[in-house]
Amino acid sequence: MKLIIGCVLALTVLSAGQHDGVPKPVADFRDLAPAAGLTARTIIGGDRTKQYILETTGGGVAIVDYDDDGFPDLFFVNGARLAPADGDAAPVSHLYRNSHYGTFADVTRDAGLSATGWGQGVCAGDYDNDGHVDLFVTYYGRQVLYRNKGDGTFADVTRASGLSQSSPRWNTGCAFLDFNRDGRLDLFVSAYVDYGDAMRFAPGSRNNCFWKGLGVMCGPHGLAGSRNALYRGNADGTFTDVSEAAGLLKVSPAFGLTPLVLDADNDGWPDVYVANDSTASLLFHNNGNGTFTEIGLRAGVALNADGRAQAGMGVSAGDYNRDGWLDIVKTNFDDDTTSLYRNLGAGSF
Repeated sequence: MKLIIGCVLALTVLSAGQHDGVPKPVADFRDLAPAAGLTARTIIGGDRTKQYILETTGGGVAIVDYDDDGFPDLFFVNGARLAPADGDAAPVSHLYRNSHYGTFADVTRDAGLSATGWGQGVCAGDYDNDGHVDLFVTYYGRQVLYRNKGDGTFADVTRASGLSQSSPRWNTGCAFLDFNRDGRLDLFVSAYVDYGDAMRFAPGSRNNCFWKGLGVMCGPHGLAGSRNALYRGNADGTFTDVSEAAGLLKVSPAFGLTPLVLDADNDGWPDVYVANDSTASLLFHNNGNGTFTEIGLRAGVALNADGRAQAGMGVSAGDYNRDGWLDIVKTNFDDDTTSLYRNLGAGSF
C-alpha cells in the first residue's frame, strides 16, 4: 500500500553522461500525466495536516486491460476527507481507458464505477472465469467487488457474491490467488488498524502520538490491530469466508498493508507474504490441504537483519540472482532501509 497524493505518468529517457571519461546512461524521468489526460486528484484526508492515522493510507492503483483491446488501462482508488468543504463533491475513484495514442480518457461514470467511500487498495482478476477482468476495491469500513460485464461497464456484485461484511473493517491490501488449485480465484484481504481506533485519539494525546518530538496523529503503535481474511471462490461465482478454517485467525492482530502471493518454497502451492506496519511481517505457508501455517519468523522474513520489526509498506518478489527461487523485497517507512530477503531454498531466507 502506497500513499499517493497525485497521479504521475513518467517517461524514462536514457541520455549520455560522463563519469571518469566513460559515457554512462542517465535516467531522465518526465511527468507526462497532464498531457496524457491523468488529471484527477487523489484525495486522502487533509492536504497539510493529518488528524488521524486513517488519513495516511490508501491510493492504490491497478493496471488492467478492462476492455480487452490489448492496451493497458488505469484504475486509481480515491479516498475522502474528514471534513469536506461546503460544495465539495465526494471524491470518486477513476478509470482511465487507454486511447492508444499516449493519452487516456476518464470513463469512470460510463463504466459504472463512480461510487464514493474511503478507498484503500485494488486488485484485479477474472473471478467468474468469463474472460473479463474484474476489480475488487478495499475501503475503510467495507469492500466492493465490481464484475466486468464485458461491455465496458461494471456491476457491484458484492452482496450477491457473499463478500458483504457483517462488521466494518479497515481493509487495506488485497490479492487474488487460487490457493486450493481448483481453477477458481480466491481472495486474500489484509487489514490495518482496528476499525474503531482509526479516528479514536487526537494528535499528541498519548505517548504513541509523537514523532521526532512533535505531536502527530496516533499510531499504529498503541492502537489495536486486525487480522487477515481469506475468501474461497465457489463454482457459482460466490465466495465463502474460510479465514478461520484456513488458520489465518490463529495469528495475533497486526497492522497489515500489502499482501504478496508467491510460491516461496517451489512446492507448487501459492503462499502469501504480508508486509505489516510496525510489527513483524507474516509469511503464510500453504499446506496444500486448505490450510496455512504462519512461518515468517522461522523463515527469516519477519524482521530485519538486526531482529527488529520494521514499518513495512509495499512488497514484491522476483528471482534477482536467477537461482530458481523467488526472493522478496519490502519497502519500509521513512528513515528505514528497504529489506531484501534472498531465498535460500528449503523454506528459509
